[in-house]
Amino acid sequence: MYASPADGYALDDRSVSGSEAEVRFESSSTRVRLELSCASGQPVLVDERVDDSGGGSGGGSGGGSDD
Repeated sequence: MYASPADGYALDDRSVSGSEAEVRFESSSTRVRLELSCASGQPVLVDERVDDSGGGSGGGSGGGSDD
């Protein structure tokens, strides 16, 4: 798996195990965690974003393509 952070972010951590992967990025004010898995042949994404200045948002899932 390859992970590339957007401008202003750095790769904090990543792990891959079987059909699951987790990637963490962080900037000076935000942390982002992406959890990817494969369920019944379909990709599943959980996206969690935390604003280190006190706010936060996140959660959600979505599919993608097998490309």
